[in-house]
Amino acid sequence: MQQGWTSEQEAAQAEAIRSIQELHHCIEHSRLVEDHGWSLQEELEHERAAHDATNQALRDLQRQLDAKDAELRNKDAELRGVRRTLEHRDRECIQAQREINSVMFQQAGGPLGAPNDERARCLAAKVSALESELRLKDLQIDRLTRSSSSASSVSGINGAGSMVFSTGGHKSGSSTPLASGVLSQACAPRDLEVASTMLGSCDDSSDSRSHLDW
Repeated sequence: MQQGWTSEQEAAQAEAIRSIQELHHCIEHSRLVEDHGWSLQEELEHERAAHDATNQALRDLQRQLDAKDAELRNKDAELRGVRRTLEHRDRECIQAQREINSVMFQQAGGPLGAPNDERARCLAAKVSALESELRLKDLQIDRLTRSSSSASSVSGINGAGSMVFSTGGHKSGSSTPLASGVLSQACAPRDLEVASTMLGSCDDSSDSRSHLDW
């Protein structure tokens, strides 16, 4: 203690020292709070950047989903068209088979080489051509269903097409079910070529016999 200082001065000096120490603590605390605030600001910026990246990824996924949805709708429409064609060909095949059965029934007591023989051969060639075309359609449906196998809607339509074709009511089992789709792609066009040649020759022969009959 310095000489000449009174007790009041010493008390004032001690109070000043405490005030300085408290101010120092406040400054340190403020510095810590400020540092923490900057850390929170950086975290917030990182969160915003991550949020923006997530939103961008979601937008990209939405565009991809829209594109897939449009593709599936196109496949769906194409499958419906193929199924309608198959149903039409199925009815033609059934009708041709009925005509063959009718001709064979009428021919049961007739002589060999009669005009009905030629008609039966023509109808058989027509049935063969229709079956070859149905096999080609089976291959088309098989490729379409494989390209969109991840879509449950397309799978459901494919199953419905198979059910419609399989319950077509064939009398002699001449047409192939849609689910068969395992024939070689090289054989089906050859079948159509042979069947078309047979149909052309049968039509010419039938026209000639019609003129002779007249």
